[in-house]
Amino acid sequence: MSRYGSLTEVNDMPLDDGVQLIVKAKEKQEEQRAWDLYLTKYSYMDENTYIPFEDFFKPQQQKESNESVEDILKGVKESIDIFRSSNEGR
Repeated sequence: MSRYGSLTEVNDMPLDDGVQLIVKAKEKQEEQRAWDLYLTKYSYMDENTYIPFEDFFKPQQQKESNESVEDILKGVKESIDIFRSSNEGR
């Protein structure tokens, strides 16, 4: 998040924008970790074992949930309520 600003700035954003920014920051962080691991493995690769970074790093697909839509929406509503109540004291 440091490259995208502080969490204070995220708290002042609309909820959708803040969540999108946090998700993007998390994706970039995962890609950086994969790159660091790839560089370590690269030194041990030869022409038979070489794989390009794009093949090495394929972000995992979102896992499917067995929860019903109603349960998911209930959880989202609870999260939003907690978020809003924590911002009311400001």
